[in-house]
Amino acid sequence: MKRSVIVMSLLLLVGAGCGYKTPSPEPSPARPTEEVSGSIDGTWKLKRFKASGKETQDVSKIGSTLTIEAGTRLSARICNSMSGEYNIESGTLKVSILLSTKMFCTGLPGEIETAFSQGLSTGLKIDLSSEVLVLRAGAGAEFTYERSEDPRVGTPADEETAAEDRVVSGTVVSIDTDQVPVDGPAVVNLRTSSGAMAKILVPSFGLGLCKAKASIADVYTLKAGDRVEANGSLGVDGAIIPCQSEAHYLRVTTK
Repeated sequence: MKRSVIVMSLLLLVGAGCGYKTPSPEPSPARPTEEVSGSIDGTWKLKRFKASGKETQDVSKIGSTLTIEAGTRLSARICNSMSGEYNIESGTLKVSILLSTKMFCTGLPGEIETAFSQGLSTGLKIDLSSEVLVLRAGAGAEFTYERSEDPRVGTPADEETAAEDRVVSGTVVSIDTDQVPVDGPAVVNLRTSSGAMAKILVPSFGLGLCKAKASIADVYTLKAGDRVEANGSLGVDGAIIPCQSEAHYLRVTTK
């Protein structure tokens, strides 16, 4: 009995001398920090734009907006409306898949929109100071936003929408679908009763996002000589865009 006790004691001492320790779990890989000194959530209005290699311009009259929902999606309106799920890594804002309407945009709005969408795909460096948000693209473009106190900016109230809408009617002169294969709009050219020319832009790729989709005539069934009527928002160069409200439409009145 005494021998068994001695053997057991020796085994305990040998075990103690091995220095065995329970393995510690491996640390999780460090996640990249956002490195943003504040929250960029909310609605912002574009005030200034600087194209690569050019001077900064005041673009506040364009009415471009950016809305960022905490940790989920962002939406923007410049000429087209666009949205997508975003992520922020190392202080850079990026959207992998950006959905957008595809109205044809010219001039400064078109230039800003191209630079902004390209910047989102490659990453926009965030510089946040108080109520000013600056987004810088690697290609050199720079967008300066100021926080908007009105969450409706970019989504006008009903009475404002009505004031911006236009109704036009006339005889179809021509239908241009050349831009449709590259997700551009179909262009319906009209001559009104006064003899003036009018243009209606119907999104192709973005038609699924069109609020008036059910009320938009199929442009491929239109032909010169048809009389049509459209209700839509006033776009670039006076074009009518019948998509931004459920009240909008493009319909044939006489074949």
